[in-house]
Amino acid sequence: MLNLVSNAAEALGPEGGRVEISTRAVAGDRATLDACHLGERLPEGPYVSLAVEDAGPGIGAETLDRVFEPFFTTKFTGRGLGLAVVLGIVRRHEGCIRIESRLGEGTRFEILLPVSDGSSAVGMAPDESREEAAALATPRGAILVIDDDDGARELSVLLLERAGFRVYSASSGREALELFDRHAAEIVGRSSTAPCRTWAARRSTTRSGRGPRKPGSC
Repeated sequence: MLNLVSNAAEALGPEGGRVEISTRAVAGDRATLDACHLGERLPEGPYVSLAVEDAGPGIGAETLDRVFEPFFTTKFTGRGLGLAVVLGIVRRHEGCIRIESRLGEGTRFEILLPVSDGSSAVGMAPDESREEAAALATPRGAILVIDDDDGARELSVLLLERAGFRVYSASSGREALELFDRHAAEIVGRSSTAPCRTWAARRSTTRSGRGPRKPGSC
């Protein structure tokens, strides 16, 4: 939501304008779902719509086809990860997303999420839900992600969690060191890489006062 609203606000430019957020119930028929990114694989049924619409300049057809590509951006200072993160989150929740844009009139992003009866995970049978829960309860390992770019960090965490890892994330070196100190055994214990073990040794030496702090990465 934050990424969509931020993009909408930036599209308005310095002169400002209107950003509208709305929700509604949607009957997800085949035509509606097929018109969305990720919609072709979803079953028909009731969905909840979350839409963000701006009255900005709109998006051209060539750009519209690429907005969800990681690292694609038309902004001078952009990283091109915001909408890729949005798409990843929507996919994880078994939803889809639709874009409508007209040059000179504005752009509308609409996310459709399936209505759940609460008896099982979205889009899964009860047995499948239990299997996924069991898989998540026994992660493949632990990874520490360090990145001061929120979009890049969120995307990395999302992809690694989907791959079955427990992920700790930090936006600064100080936060990373604090996390590493708390979870070093879990992170390093599952890693055979020299940099990880070297950094763990250095951190241990620093904490015990036997030597100066040295830079390292894991």
